[in-house]
This record gives sequence, C-alpha cells and structure tokens, in this order.
Amino acid sequence: MRNLLFFLLKQEVVYCLEKHRVMVILDNHISQPGWCCSDNDGNGFFGDKHLNPQVWIKGLKKMASMFANVSSNVVGMSLRNELRGPKQNIKDWYKYMREGAEAVHSVNPNVLVIVSGLNYATDLSFLRERPFEVSFRRKVVFEIHWYGFWNTWEGDNLNKICGKETEKMMKMSGFLLEKGIPLFVSEFGIDQRGNNANDNKFLSCFMALAADRDLDWSLWTLAGSYYIREKSIGSDESYGVLDFNWSSIRNSTILQMISAIQTPFIGTQFVFSNLLLFYMILINNKFAIFRTRANGNSTKENNVPSFNWTLHCKKIIVSTKAWFLQ
Repeated sequence: MRNLLFFLLKQEVVYCLEKHRVMVILDNHISQPGWCCSDNDGNGFFGDKHLNPQVWIKGLKKMASMFANVSSNVVGMSLRNELRGPKQNIKDWYKYMREGAEAVHSVNPNVLVIVSGLNYATDLSFLRERPFEVSFRRKVVFEIHWYGFWNTWEGDNLNKICGKETEKMMKMSGFLLEKGIPLFVSEFGIDQRGNNANDNKFLSCFMALAADRDLDWSLWTLAGSYYIREKSIGSDESYGVLDFNWSSIRNSTILQMISAIQTPFIGTQFVFSNLLLFYMILINNKFAIFRTRANGNSTKENNVPSFNWTLHCKKIIVSTKAWFLQ
C-alpha cells in the first residue's frame, strides 16, 4: 500500500506540472534511500549491494511505462545518477547502460534516453574510442555534472585556473559537442548565499564556457529546503534558488547572472533549448525540482519565468509530508 501510494503521488506531481506546461525528466537517482553520494554507499555501480542490474532495469521499465502515452510533459529519463565507486568499469558500463536504454525505449519510445558516465557523471572519455550503440537513433543524450567544490579555485590567476578546468572538462566529456553529439550538464550549482569564494569563481568560469559552447544545463537546485535530509528535519538548502520557505528568490543577483546564459547563443542543438524544463527527482521520499534554460513569460523583477506554479504543486508535496515522516 505504501509503495502504491508513492507511485500515485509521483503521478500527481507530474500531472500538476503538466497543467502548468512544465517539462519533466525522470531520474533514477539512488536505490537505498539516503543523501547521495559516496564511493562506498552501496549504490554506486552495477553489482553493488543496492544496485542489482535486473532490479534496476525492471524499475526503469516501470517508470517509463507509467508515463507512456499519458504524460506529454515527461520528455526524458535519466538512466542512473553519478555512477561511481570501486566496482565501476567501462565493460559493465556499456553492457548495462545499453540494456537500460533499450528497456526504456521498449516501453516508451517517445522519451529521450539520458546517459551518464563514470566517476560521479564526470567521465565520458571512453566514448572517444567506442560509441554507445543502441537499436534506436536521435534519442540518446549524454549528461555530466560539474561543481566548483570538486576542485580548488584558489590562486592569483583565475583565467589560468579556469582554462585548466575547462580543458579537463572538454577532454572528459565536452568533446562530444565537437562531434555533434548532445551533451547536457544535468547538474551544476553554487552556494546561493553568495559568500562562497570558491563557488563564485567557478560560476564565472562555468558561465564563460556555457556561453561559448551554448551548453544546455540544469541548475541544482530549485528547492530551498528539505523536510528530511540526512535525518535532519527542516534542513536549509544553501544551493537552492528559492529561500527556506519556497516563497521568494534566495539571491536575485546570482539568478540574474545565470539568466544571462538561458537564451541560446548558437542555435537549438536539441530539445532542451528554448524550453522551460524541470529536472525532477522523486526519490528517498523527497521531492526535488530543478530548472534549466527557458525563455517563457518573464517577471519584470528578475526577468526569469514566474514560480507561481509552485503554489499549486506545493499543495501536493506538502500534503505528503506527514505521511512520509511516519
């Protein structure tokens, strides 16, 4: 009964977003409920304690079929978040990611299949030597994550540091763009409080590359708080675009900066461009929604799409809070 109710709640959130013309990507984030991620959490790679490949494929098919032919706003499925850990290897990556992609396509041929690499979704370099071959075409999108806290940005010459980090990113994954292969930065983000020097330097570098390469991206995160995070009730999210109460923008200055790379510079590469798109994860008994580039109706104050829809959908989310805390 509990699992059935959770599936119904997922559907209600997706349908609510559809009414407000918000697109959704479903993401297979983690198997064992908990805050993601670490090398040894048992969720990192196929064969880990909590990542049985056959159970994973069964789950992908369940979610893909749930929204097939009923939800036009579900535009993609991300097969697995941040593969990692001591068991990760290229051979099994090709085997299981291909099986997962085919499984999703077999029950829902209308969604994009979004594929992440290794080492916390930072490494797709092996695709230089061997392509990712599936039975369908023009539906595979590769995804990467990029955060400032993964490296230090300290030093006198920010341009030199940025150049080094950009070169590394292009070598590991960005080369796909040069081959005309869709690449989606499905997670990046910074401390929205504005006082994190490392993150602020990273943002400047990221925005330069995003503008130069016309990157498609999704910002972690819209959520201003969590009702449960790592056993802490009412936890603030410093990376959240919204404030703790989800009622206003946390830092309008940062949001205006990011808005500068919302409009395509080169032209539409694939479906993400010019759309209001939310990247939704329904995991761990938590809801999190993420925004990527858009050019819909804008508010006069901050020149970004209105968040008024949250007032409608939040009723669904809040109504589940007590149930999940039981």
